[in-house]
Amino acid sequence: MIQSGNVQQSGFQGSYVDAPQGTMNQIFQVGGFIVLGPVLHSQPMTMPLYQQSPYEQGLQLFWTPVWSNQGQPEQQQQKQRQPKPSKGQVGKGQDQKTSFEREVPASAPCQEGIKERANALLGWLRITSGNDACVSLAVAQFREMVFAEAPDCRAAQLALEEASATEQVTLLSGLKGLIRKAMQDRNANYTVTKAVEIMPAARIRFISQELSGHGREVARHRYGCRVICRLLEHSSQKDTSVIDLLEEVLVDAESLCTNAFGSIVMRHFLEHGLPEHRHRIAQALRQATALEKGEHTANIVVCSQQRKASHVVEAAFTFCSLEDQRVLADILLSSAEQMFTLSTGQFGRHVVLALLRAEDTLIRKRTTEALLPMQERLALNKCAKPVCSKLAEMEVSSDSSPAAVTFFPCAPSHALPLHALGGC
Repeated sequence: MIQSGNVQQSGFQGSYVDAPQGTMNQIFQVGGFIVLGPVLHSQPMTMPLYQQSPYEQGLQLFWTPVWSNQGQPEQQQQKQRQPKPSKGQVGKGQDQKTSFEREVPASAPCQEGIKERANALLGWLRITSGNDACVSLAVAQFREMVFAEAPDCRAAQLALEEASATEQVTLLSGLKGLIRKAMQDRNANYTVTKAVEIMPAARIRFISQELSGHGREVARHRYGCRVICRLLEHSSQKDTSVIDLLEEVLVDAESLCTNAFGSIVMRHFLEHGLPEHRHRIAQALRQATALEKGEHTANIVVCSQQRKASHVVEAAFTFCSLEDQRVLADILLSSAEQMFTLSTGQFGRHVVLALLRAEDTLIRKRTTEALLPMQERLALNKCAKPVCSKLAEMEVSSDSSPAAVTFFPCAPSHALPLHALGGC
């Protein structure tokens, strides 16, 4: 136990109460307040101040918890203390987790602890309102929580959610100049995206301004791509700083379509972006890409055969304009062998299914006409099973519907491209 004593090292004569060992790491004075470092308690405690104190009856401090075994359920503490058995010691049934362990991981604090931490931060901010030095301390604590481990970061997000509009601006001011660092942090990025989701665009303009000039880097980053996606979902078209940042990203749309995280951003552009954004991505998919043997093919063909990029192509046939969809479909349908390769591919088959499910009747018709001659070959391939099932489903639908489109056994070699035809 830490015994009662003085706090002369802080430059202030006074005393502090008994506290469990390890519960404080510093004592200092800010604007007349005696402030103790992080402790394990979440309940308000009273510290009497004896000399030169502006408060005769004492000062109530909001103590903030540090995540340790003391804040975890007893079952989790027992699990942590138990030594892990070796492979030879694990018997029948010993490797199976209990229902409690499956529901609550040993390292995860309870939600009550997170809420207490958030309330403690907001409580300190509110009782010190008007004292600039103490408000700065609360902002510094918020910043520390944002870059800390997941429990503290979740508490910071909860505090931001429950804070008033003025308090949100005050807390988030602690991240100014640190947005790029937060974007690269596995926990801190969630606080930035939370701010984008819940705060008006005018109050978070500094986020896009700090990312300006790094759009392509952010779009390729494991965590940074989330920031771009949230900006697409929640930003206003009048926010020029966001529009400029998105323009930086779209300049590199062609290569982002095949990037693991950039492809996620491209799909968000298609779903939440402006019509001109969708057209820019359609143009990127039409661009020629060099192959290993010196040949060239359209980017959409390459994307259709890749795991992440194929999702971009599927989204293009859902959200792009009818004209752009027809142009992209023409490229894929230009070769029968190319359609067979896509239909029998692990990822390309999903693009073919997107063509068969397209809203445009003409795209569905041309796709079916291209696939019917190779239906027997497709039936022999396991990967093409979903395509064959969809073809059979469409044939049944065509036979049962008097107004259905008549499908021909093969497309005429002189057929006009889809985008050259007028109506559906």
